[in-house]
Amino acid sequence: MYFTILVPKETRANELRVALIPEDAKQLITQGHKVFVEHNAGVGAGFSDQDYQQVGAEIRTVDSNDIASYKKFFKDINLIVRAKRPEHTRETLENKTITAGTIIVGALDPLEKNSSHINEYHQAKITAYSIDQLQLPASDPMNLLAAMSKISGKLALLDAMQKFHSSQNFPPLKKGDKTKAVLIGFGIVGRAALAEALNQQLPTTVILTNEEDAKEIKSKGATPVLLNKNDTLEQQQKLVKSIVADANIVITSARRPNQIAPLLIPITTLQVMQKGSVVVDMALSEGGNVEGSEHDVTHVLGNEVLVTNTSGYPKAMPVESSKSWSRASLHFILQLAANKNNIPLLPL
Repeated sequence: MYFTILVPKETRANELRVALIPEDAKQLITQGHKVFVEHNAGVGAGFSDQDYQQVGAEIRTVDSNDIASYKKFFKDINLIVRAKRPEHTRETLENKTITAGTIIVGALDPLEKNSSHINEYHQAKITAYSIDQLQLPASDPMNLLAAMSKISGKLALLDAMQKFHSSQNFPPLKKGDKTKAVLIGFGIVGRAALAEALNQQLPTTVILTNEEDAKEIKSKGATPVLLNKNDTLEQQQKLVKSIVADANIVITSARRPNQIAPLLIPITTLQVMQKGSVVVDMALSEGGNVEGSEHDVTHVLGNEVLVTNTSGYPKAMPVESSKSWSRASLHFILQLAANKNNIPLLPL
């Protein structure tokens, strides 16, 4: 099967990545697919329209306020590849004008609460694949989450440190004390965050469920705390509360494949944390580990605890992130073209 592919420009706040770089667009074109790219879709990642045209892609433009322009923009397209969902106004217009039967490939927030976008896909007869939900070895080029998570874990830790130390609410530490970090979850994000925390010489506690991983954490000089997977959520919340109460920085990334992330830090826990502490919810796209967290919003609570999220830390490294994202897009599209029934991922 051959696709007519569209690469739209990302429109979320500060999103500079592109889902398909010219090098990988060329591979698709060589194999018989057509590739259209929205004007300036790649500039944030260092790729011009001319870079795409030189490999055989064509450039399309759209008036973001004109529904007729969107219809023309999507004409003859049967596959859209993007990094993230567009901002709300554009997403609403797109879902009204994308041709029924079109496939969308990207990181599409399938577990996000209080969002109607999945239902809109169904109503528009759009087939959507959220490739960040693929369960693959970390070395697989389609494992988008692994590539982005390595970048995210490091940057989340550094961001939390910056917010903690620059906040007007920053409490002076006693002489000899160091900023205390607690990491909840020990997947790729947690591992990357731990590596950076140790690099910054922070006393670090990691809350996790795997005993073998706990041994590894201890050998690196951090403190593991095992969370019993069979405990009730209330029991897990109680344990987490006892650990984070005196933390300065908390990074949460606890998630399970194809499940909503557990709410491990409710408001009652946030209320007993240290003044000026920073809590970064890295599991928000899967539902969130922290009550009240929102995409790209920092909340300052009554006790001056900061609850924050950045929807894509890899946005801070758009060139490298785009290359990894594009590799994942390329391999997924090639598999889809070869046999969509053999894809290790169900549409949303």
